[in-house]
Amino acid sequence: MDPNDIIKQAQELEEKRKAAAVAVGNFDPIKTLADSNAIKEIYDELFGVIKYGSLTYKENKAIKAITDMEDRTTNMVFLMLKKAYPELTLADVEAWGFEKVARMSFLIGKEIKGFLPKPT
Repeated sequence: MDPNDIIKQAQELEEKRKAAAVAVGNFDPIKTLADSNAIKEIYDELFGVIKYGSLTYKENKAIKAITDMEDRTTNMVFLMLKKAYPELTLADVEAWGFEKVARMSFLIGKEIKGFLPKPT
């Protein structure tokens, strides 16, 4: 292959990469933070509209430190819902039947990419 062809292909690839970056947009850590703090909504036929917020890295790490899976799930649901319902307490969520906590965990978990394992 002619060296000029290789240089031309490399330049074309670089132009395509730059065009793709412009189409996607540049990474903005401040915008990412704003998106992380946004209150999201999902609908469920049992609960209606559910509002929740994303877990921070620190919150997620604290939850992972909880060894009991039921406590971990309850704390995850509580922390995510508390962002939209500041008056909610952990005791409130613990007073729900576990089937409601599990359902809420499943509903919110479906919305989080990478939260639930992919079916095989």
